[in-house]
Amino acid sequence: MYIQLGSTAKKAEPSHVNSYQTFREWIDNASEESELERFQKYHGIIDLFNSGINQVYVNAQVRFLPDELEAILDIIGLDGEKFTAVICEAGIDQDSFLQIFELLNRSSNIEEIWVYPLNEHSRRTYKRAVKPQSKNRVKIERGTIDNLDEFLKDTLQ
Repeated sequence: MYIQLGSTAKKAEPSHVNSYQTFREWIDNASEESELERFQKYHGIIDLFNSGINQVYVNAQVRFLPDELEAILDIIGLDGEKFTAVICEAGIDQDSFLQIFELLNRSSNIEEIWVYPLNEHSRRTYKRAVKPQSKNRVKIERGTIDNLDEFLKDTLQ
């Protein structure tokens, strides 16, 4: 199985994340997205750019081929032929998370999967859910709420 980026993906540029306010104005989506979800996406995009990935898409429609399954990913970065997928817990329920996580894990062109959990409890839960053969591909970030002071400091600078 492999992943294919849809044509409606919204491409992020470094200038879109110069500040959180700039990001909010750029993303300005009509969806019912919470502020916390936007906040996690903002940090995920910055982290992808800082890792050297220059093609970054937000709210990206993707297809899992050959099964023709579709999903919308919070963020996806493309580096050459390989993707890095970012899942923000603030925008997804547990069942959907597990389904998307499994599809990403089975996709041959996914280099890494980054998860932004809400808190340390979720972080520990996700770490336990990662199968041993996938540990090198999955990066579980800090809990956003438990480290809110650090996230806000970075955001307000």
